Amino acid sequence: MGLDQESAARLGGHVFVSYARTDRDRVKPIVDAIEARGQTVWWDHRLAGGSTFAHEIETNLRSAKAVIVVWSNTSVTSDWVRDEAAMGRDLGRLVPIRLDDVPPPLGFGQYHSVNFSRWNGRADADEISQLIAALDADARGRNTPSGPPPATRSLSLPRRTALIGAAAIPIALAGFWFLGGRKLIGGGAPEHSVAVLPFANLSNDIAQDYFSDGLTEELINALARLPSLQVAGRTSSFTFKNRKDNTTDIAAKLGVAFLVDGSVRRQADQVRISVELIDARTGFQRWAQTYDHDMSDILATQSGIAQSVAEQLKGTLLAGDISALSAGGTSTPKAYDAYLQGRKVFDQGGDESQYRAALAHFDDSIAADPKYAAAQAARARVFLTLGDEFTSQTAHDQMFDNALDAARRAVALAPALAEAQATLADTLATARLDLAGARAAYGLAMVTGGGQPDVLMRYGTFSCDIGDVGPGLEAVHRATTLDPLNPRAFATLGSALFAAGRTGESIQALRHALVLSPDYNLLHAHIGDALQRQGDLSGALAEYRRDPVGWVRHTGEAMVLHRLGDKAGASDALKALLADSNAVVFYQQTEILAQWGEIDQAFAALDAAFKARDGGLVMLKADPFLEPLHMDPRFEAAVRRLGLGV
Repeated sequence: MGLDQESAARLGGHVFVSYARTDRDRVKPIVDAIEARGQTVWWDHRLAGGSTFAHEIETNLRSAKAVIVVWSNTSVTSDWVRDEAAMGRDLGRLVPIRLDDVPPPLGFGQYHSVNFSRWNGRADADEISQLIAALDADARGRNTPSGPPPATRSLSLPRRTALIGAAAIPIALAGFWFLGGRKLIGGGAPEHSVAVLPFANLSNDIAQDYFSDGLTEELINALARLPSLQVAGRTSSFTFKNRKDNTTDIAAKLGVAFLVDGSVRRQADQVRISVELIDARTGFQRWAQTYDHDMSDILATQSGIAQSVAEQLKGTLLAGDISALSAGGTSTPKAYDAYLQGRKVFDQGGDESQYRAALAHFDDSIAADPKYAAAQAARARVFLTLGDEFTSQTAHDQMFDNALDAARRAVALAPALAEAQATLADTLATARLDLAGARAAYGLAMVTGGGQPDVLMRYGTFSCDIGDVGPGLEAVHRATTLDPLNPRAFATLGSALFAAGRTGESIQALRHALVLSPDYNLLHAHIGDALQRQGDLSGALAEYRRDPVGWVRHTGEAMVLHRLGDKAGASDALKALLADSNAVVFYQQTEILAQWGEIDQAFAALDAAFKARDGGLVMLKADPFLEPLHMDPRFEAAVRRLGLGV
């Protein structure tokens, strides 16, 4: 049982330092410096002779007035340091510092840390002053998480930068990251965490599933806009559609304390929605309500349900929160119905005809209500997908123009709609290579969309791709917490970890993705990328050859075969890549030629990528396969051309 601050002070008022043993020589000068500033420090360098090691550490840890955890390249992987840091966090006394420019492990990204990576070793340096100030603030009980990552960036691009897949890194691990200092209840779930299960379709018409599913998704999105709630993502919740698991098991798998369940019965323009809120600890109903309305009131009904759920969970509903529940919506029944049909078709994915069918539904929705911002944003995403995946070089420019027009309309209609801002950011980055504009739009998306896994994934991927790894990883980790059964969330985590240079963890995430969804595209190729970076060329080649997507498979083969000495095979792979008429592959040519050491040809391909506005350019700065180009002044010019610092 932890001691309160006053009791800790009576037991000595010392500072406990948690660190990795290999960092001892780097930590000692910091200990000496803070002792010189009047602090009493305990660290395991001072274990008493003959003492019981674990017992003395725990005693001093629990009785400390503050716990300094020293994050470094070594300590972020130390279970011992993480355990000590977790206890310090749970006691409310955690003060993190960083020896290296490395993101903290899961569970600690939301805590501000003092950066000692450039400390000059002096006791009067700014870093020591900041640390002393943090210790004093902590002793007064003000140590709290610093909140979500800064509101900038996010994107999941369809080409090399897109990682659409599945992974199942243990749910407990993802949940551990997000909880931070939040109060926990039974089962380890945060107090104000909730999942909305797919509403049952009671209309005796399976064709109406799109409506009950769409209503569920809209309710999830509405609740996710409330910062007082942690809402499980759509993909994880829909895992339990038509399944008979008991409420306790479902809540445990989703990492939530409460479940919203319900049913929808629709007859013509009349809708009956029955909703209940279930306490997962007991399985008992906490609140229930039935709503009978016609379709013209459906948006008001959704907002009413969301408000009632939040109030039952004692969420703080500010005026801004309430208005956010219906941001970007419509009061036109025909527009709403067509939008839900389009969402259903779009989410199913597939070939070009599938996306064009979704586009037709969104066009119908907008025809019924031209001011329906959510439909405009969805229309933009379809155009972006068609332009990047299914049209030739000569045709995709028009698709991109259409996407940008629709995205801008969506933002003009509903600036606070996170999906509209994120889609504008996606489009600016992909269609225009306007990364500065994309950053700004992602920042606005995160203001209201920081609780939505899809927004977090897009933000996180974009951040990592442009080299802003710390905020990117935090966002993706939070997405995995909110949507722990979502394959794309964990696949995106694998991509982000690769961008951060953490190839081993990346492979682990991607292999978990394959466990959940063995048929998802690109996963084998991205495992191949990570293995290639580790020097396992035969393993990388085997993974590339298992990927069903031609352009990414050929890219990997061309790089690896050349490194294995099979230059003829590498040349054949490049020819196969160039023969793929459905892909804009100038960026991939740049990667291959850079790895082959053909520097001038690589820069020629890079210039062609710029002219074609190849979406892969977003990751130019962070792409490890372009390292052979880094020392050439032309590379610095290319990075600046994208508006990124070098």
